[in-house]
Amino acid sequence: MTFKREQEIRIEEKNYYIIDVIELESQEYIYVQEIQNDELVENYKIYKYNKELNMMEQVKDDAQAEKLLKLFIENINKDLGEE
Repeated sequence: MTFKREQEIRIEEKNYYIIDVIELESQEYIYVQEIQNDELVENYKIYKYNKELNMMEQVKDDAQAEKLLKLFIENINKDLGEE
């Protein structure tokens, strides 16, 4: 499965908007914002895509989430600087 920015996906019966996708140590991570009633809401999550099981695993470890969030911010800022 391929994920890209601005894509809408469904995880665990909820709709999400993909803010960013990064690959780290051969793992794919996606940073998402929840969609409710066709509106983006202030609920953000980070998921790791498990290719073997074809499923999403929410990142719940605070240290790992903080590290990934910094990488997402750097990636988005880099892309904004290129525009």
